[in-house]
Amino acid sequence: MKILSALINYSIEYDASIIECFNQPHVMVMDVNSSQDYNRMVVSVLGQPTSLLKAIVQSVKTASTLIDVNTHQGEHPFIGATDVIPLVPLQNITTLQAIDYSIQLAKQISKLDIPVFLYEKSFHDRKLASIRKGGYSGLKNRLENKDISFDFGQQLHPTAGATVVGVRKPLIAYNVTLNSLDINLAKDIARKIRESSGGLAYVSAIGVYCESLQKVQVSTNLRDYKVTSLDDVYQAIQQHTDLIESSEIIGCVFEECVKNPSSLKLTRFNEDMIIESWLKRFVSQEES
Repeated sequence: MKILSALINYSIEYDASIIECFNQPHVMVMDVNSSQDYNRMVVSVLGQPTSLLKAIVQSVKTASTLIDVNTHQGEHPFIGATDVIPLVPLQNITTLQAIDYSIQLAKQISKLDIPVFLYEKSFHDRKLASIRKGGYSGLKNRLENKDISFDFGQQLHPTAGATVVGVRKPLIAYNVTLNSLDINLAKDIARKIRESSGGLAYVSAIGVYCESLQKVQVSTNLRDYKVTSLDDVYQAIQQHTDLIESSEIIGCVFEECVKNPSSLKLTRFNEDMIIESWLKRFVSQEES
C-alpha cells in the first residue's frame, strides 16, 4: 500500500469546513494545530495518494472561498490562502513518485485559478523562504518586476493568492516560548541560531510576539532533524537566554525526533503526535 502524507498550512486561525474536506475514504487526519497569533491552521494528514490529492484540492478550493489574503493579518509569513503544501512519502513511495504526485497536485490546484510554485525536491531544492520573501506584498512586486514566475498558472488569484507545493524531508515546526515581552530578544536569538546567519544547519527561525500569551516566541523550522535535532535547537536558544518557559511541536513527528520530552519543556507531547502510531492505525483501517 502506498501512503503519502501532507502538512497543509492555511492562512486562517481555524475553520471546520476545511478539515471536513478530509473526511473521505482512504484519508486520515493526524493532527490539527490552530493559532490565533499566527492566524494559521496546520492540518497533518496521510492517505493513499489519489484519495489524498483529491481531498487536498477540495480543501484548497474551500479555503479560497473563506480567506482573502489582501486583508489577512498574522505573525506568520504567507503568500496564499492555502499557503504551502509539503508532501512527505511514508510507505512504498519513492521520492520520484512523490514528486510526480506533487506535480499532479500543482496542476489540479492551478485549474482553480490559483497559481502554484514548486519547491524543495520538486524544483531543484528551491527553498520556501526564497519564494515567500517579503510576504504577499513582496511577491506581488517581484512578479511585476519579473524576478519570479509561477510553475503553474498565470496570475495571482484575486483573494487566494498563490500556493507552494513540493516534496521535502520530514520537517519539524518547533516554537520556544520565552517568559518575556521583549520582541527584540526573540528576534536576536532567532537571527543567531538560524542557518542563514551562520547558526544551526537546516534551521530557519523568526522572533514573534504572541498576543494571546503576552509573551514572545522563537519560532523555528528544522528541515533536517537528523543533522540538527530538537535538543540542539533548545540548547542553542538556552545559550542566549535563561527565560525559556515552554516549547511546542506543531503537527506530528517521527518517534526518533523526541528522545526526552521533559528536557524540552514541551507543553504537549503524546502518542497522537507520533507518525508511526498513525501509520499503524491507517494500515489497520485500510486492511479491515
